[in-house]
Amino acid sequence: KISNKSPEMAAHPMLTELRALLKKEGVEAFIIPSADAHQSEYVSACDERRAFMSGFDGSAGTAVVTLTDARLWTDGRYFLQAEKQLYPGWTLMKQGSPGVPSLTEWLAQNTTGLIGIDPSVYSINGYLALCNQFSHGGKKGQDKVKSISPSPVDGLWKNRPTRPANPITIHEIRWAGVSCKDKIKVLFEQMRTHDADLLIISALDEVAYLLNLRGSDIAYNPVFYGYVILSIPPPSSFSASAPEEEKGKSFCPQATFYVNLSQIDEAVQKHLKGNQVNLRPISKLSEDIRKLNTRKAWLDSGKCSVWLSELCGKAAVMHKDTPLGMMKAVKNDAELKGIIEAHEADAAALCRFFLWLETQIEASKSDSKVELNEWVLSEKVEEFRKHGSKYFVAPSFATISSFGQNGAVIHYKPSEKSALKVNDQGVYLLDSGGQYCCGGTTDCTRTMHLGTPSEFEKRCFTRVLQGHIALATVVFPEGTPGPKLDALARIPLWMDGLEYRHGTGHGVGSYLNVHEGPHGISASTSNKGIETTGLCPGMLVTNEPGYYKNGHFGMRIENMMLVTEAKTSQPQSERKFFKFQVICYAPLQKKMMDISIMTKKEVEWVNAYHAECWQRLKPRVANELSVLKWLQEATSPIVFDG
Repeated sequence: KISNKSPEMAAHPMLTELRALLKKEGVEAFIIPSADAHQSEYVSACDERRAFMSGFDGSAGTAVVTLTDARLWTDGRYFLQAEKQLYPGWTLMKQGSPGVPSLTEWLAQNTTGLIGIDPSVYSINGYLALCNQFSHGGKKGQDKVKSISPSPVDGLWKNRPTRPANPITIHEIRWAGVSCKDKIKVLFEQMRTHDADLLIISALDEVAYLLNLRGSDIAYNPVFYGYVILSIPPPSSFSASAPEEEKGKSFCPQATFYVNLSQIDEAVQKHLKGNQVNLRPISKLSEDIRKLNTRKAWLDSGKCSVWLSELCGKAAVMHKDTPLGMMKAVKNDAELKGIIEAHEADAAALCRFFLWLETQIEASKSDSKVELNEWVLSEKVEEFRKHGSKYFVAPSFATISSFGQNGAVIHYKPSEKSALKVNDQGVYLLDSGGQYCCGGTTDCTRTMHLGTPSEFEKRCFTRVLQGHIALATVVFPEGTPGPKLDALARIPLWMDGLEYRHGTGHGVGSYLNVHEGPHGISASTSNKGIETTGLCPGMLVTNEPGYYKNGHFGMRIENMMLVTEAKTSQPQSERKFFKFQVICYAPLQKKMMDISIMTKKEVEWVNAYHAECWQRLKPRVANELSVLKWLQEATSPIVFDG
């Protein structure tokens, strides 16, 4: 753990104010998660309560404030960032590190009084885990937890931003592939199978996917605030002898979309009506749920809040993943067509950027007016994407543009005021992506040296590349979850005593969130979903091993991969086998590779990959002779003389 406490450093004034409010509520501790009411990973400014209180603005982390202490739990991606950002009076708990207790374990060891939560943003799973931690010796964990609404943090937030309510648009069926009506039909069938008469859909990407709508209420994520309620009313009172036709009429499923109505135009209204979706103001959500005579409610406990569960009253509540996660994860042919279009356009934009960067670096050696820094580069790569495709909408996440020592901060975000100058004396890492309305969400990382890399830098890069290739070329049996493949990307690094503190891959949406479940590739055991979800054809997953030397550089290679069926030498096998197809087409920097430690097969993989990049991108830059020449050189074969 890292503490920002010291005798000469007083606690941040907001901690004192919050503790006074906690005393009034009669609680000893209060938990501040990073999520909003929809359990979003990325939230709008009005929901950044944890950042407001602690100073740490990474996308993952949970804060706890007690009457005498304040702690923040986050994972290895954010250790360095949190150390720099945390306000005085806070202690960083390095989640997953040896000897560091989990949040619930720490609370059990260090508190005796009530634990406060805001039920509107606390997930059902989080609540159940908290209760379970304190359930022992005949005591009920629920008695230890107190709901406080609204959050006491809101009372301290004097200039809290307003909630966005931007226009909502239709995601065209030619890119969605399946109509909203047909998706809802699948859910109603599953509700009947599980004898549920109410299904609450809260996750914003699932709402957008289900309705074939997109928005811009959260930066980088084309989503909007809203809920969908699917209900199957109980049959009306009628005699047992009533005809079946009459009974059927009284058993009418309803799909209702709750949203700020100012975001809906006539075209969206028509779209919803045509798909038999009712429209209601979001302010009526709680009232309407309470009015329903619900017997059994279906809530995804990882994506729904405690508040939503409380609204269901005395109804039985089934905590189970809905089919939407897998429906969204397995892309259909129409989605894949748009995804490939987006990735080709994205890679062409990156090629233009890399050529521009190399040209500017060379010019800066003789012209002092040419000034390059991390911020300028992050803005420039967005500009190339914007001008490179009519489908480009916005970045898919905050661009990680890091030079030298900043590269070791895994999720580093440059600022205009503090950005480092970029030159030919160090390693540059660019992790960036775009949202494309044709259905593509891209995420690509390239690491390069703009001068001459050292032998150590080349060796580290090559170990990362070897891990990347090992994962990209694996063939695996049906039902294999991502974590079983994770070590493949790490073994070459382990050979040199190197490691990275983040997952190896995550799912990606179709013009939706850049991080998407239920699948993924990681060594972590904290996400039960990815441990039980087998990778299957149609899924997208990233492949992004890395290495980070604190104070010196960061290296990561990231490509998007599509799971496809593999042809094996035993086609009559009882099990199907799958493989990965790389769909990111930006060349890798060859001068960063140490060919002397690579195998012939690894070099052949690089050459085949670059040949694919050339074939895909050549038509897109054919009329740009300088870019075409750069691409041809960047993808020319490596000669292996080993």
